[in-house]
Amino acid sequence: MIDLQNISKGFGEQVIHQNLSMQVEQGQRLCLVGGSGVGKSLLMKLILGLEDLDEGEIYFEGQAISQLDVFEGFELMEKCGVVFQNAALFDSLTIRENVGLRLDEHGKYQPAEIDRMGLDVLSKVQLSGEILDLLPNQLSGGMQKRVAIARAIILHPSYLFYDEPTTGLDPENAAYIDDLILQLAQDPNTNSIIITHDLETILRVATQVAMLGNKGLIFHGLTQDFWQSDDPQIQAFLRRRKEA
Repeated sequence: MIDLQNISKGFGEQVIHQNLSMQVEQGQRLCLVGGSGVGKSLLMKLILGLEDLDEGEIYFEGQAISQLDVFEGFELMEKCGVVFQNAALFDSLTIRENVGLRLDEHGKYQPAEIDRMGLDVLSKVQLSGEILDLLPNQLSGGMQKRVAIARAIILHPSYLFYDEPTTGLDPENAAYIDDLILQLAQDPNTNSIIITHDLETILRVATQVAMLGNKGLIFHGLTQDFWQSDDPQIQAFLRRRKEA
């Protein structure tokens, strides 16, 4: 479980999150939504320890993130897989090198083992070994997203974070990515946090929704309650997305 307790974060005089509290329970597929600039990606970085809190605490499986030493922080990151916005593959690296990057950083895997594990995760996202020696710009946008997911799952993480995984994709490829997220979340020990503005993704994937607004949390609860909410900010968000 991930437990956010009264967290605050800002930059200079601009406060992004103020006294925000929320729990992400085991086995959930949580869609994190809200307008531009409300700090969705920042919240993900705070949970992952990539940004420091100004106030409050985040507990990751009962451990306070701010109290972890370097080794403990590394162990925590081992449990997490991240699919960054726009795939964030390294342009100068082949698909083989992109997918195996985390294994290569370990220094304890032999090249043949990295290749074997890379082929295994590529097969899970319906890609073949024929692309291993290609560069990212030789793949379509949808294939790049799938490679990014393969890279994220190569260490079998318990927590998967997706930052706008369907942005820029046509409806067919977006639906395929949604299906992959669902497939990877079948393990009851897997937790998925998906930052999205895509109503189809929320409808297809989410068990819970958290909506961020001005400095705080507008809603956190079951997906069906989110759709049925009469909160004016939620209704405005849904209306804007339907019209987009």
